[in-house]
Amino acid sequence: MSDLQAILARLDAIEQRLATVERKVLDPLPAGTAGPISIDGQPAGVGGDVSAEVRGMAQNGQLIQAIKLHREQTGLGLAEAKAVVERYAR
Repeated sequence: MSDLQAILARLDAIEQRLATVERKVLDPLPAGTAGPISIDGQPAGVGGDVSAEVRGMAQNGQLIQAIKLHREQTGLGLAEAKAVVERYAR
């Protein structure tokens, strides 16, 4: 593994851990309250958290651009955004 690959792998691991911490700190809401709203107005995490632009890029094979845009829009880590975008690429 090259130095760059090792750095990227470590960065990905750090981003995943940070996303986990953010979810635990920022996302907990009391029962019965509305959850966070996503880009298209649907509750986040219910399939409505991917913009039409990201979906279109993924479906057209522009995975890297779609992942980058989805990360910018949602604040997700690299691995999480990649997993979401890849679902739309199929």
